Amino acid sequence: MDLSSKTIVITGASAGLGAGMADWFASAGAALGLCARRRPAAPHDRTVARSVDVTDFAALQRFAADVVDALGPIDLWINNAAVLEPITPVRRLSWDELERHLATNVGGVLNGTRIFLERLAADVGGQMPFQFVPAESAHRGDRFQHGGVVDPQVDRAEGVDDVGGEPLQGGEVGDVDRPGDGPVVGRRR
Repeated sequence: MDLSSKTIVITGASAGLGAGMADWFASAGAALGLCARRRPAAPHDRTVARSVDVTDFAALQRFAADVVDALGPIDLWINNAAVLEPITPVRRLSWDELERHLATNVGGVLNGTRIFLERLAADVGGQMPFQFVPAESAHRGDRFQHGGVVDPQVDRAEGVDDVGGEPLQGGEVGDVDRPGDGPVVGRRR
């Protein structure tokens, strides 16, 4: 697979799965933006590697800007940063430990997703090039078809959007799905 024209960001890329994904994407030729609390190793010269805490929105924004300045627009953002320890039942966690888990494992993902979506919108002149609906699974719980996969074309045929059942208007985000795309969230067109 040739990914030499792609720029990929991976958070939590200093060890484990993040470092493994960085090595794999590097071997496929992708330019990489890598961050973690401990600065990740750069697998090749088309890499921006920084020490960044994903709970710090401003620092993550600066990192994303550095990636774009050095490597071009970001094509894929992988929110991999997470904390695991201490491994104990929730009832034994201190409030500080629980806050750290939530700040990193939830807040960090939201920070990264927000930055990536804002950058995608800027790349296409303010209009999102894909459908992103955070509450999609809850909304579609009763609409599963085709072996458990929701078919957005059924929604289109019904003239219904993906949030709240309002009729679609031309030019809206939900209107950019094409036949055969399936329920993909975050794929750049």
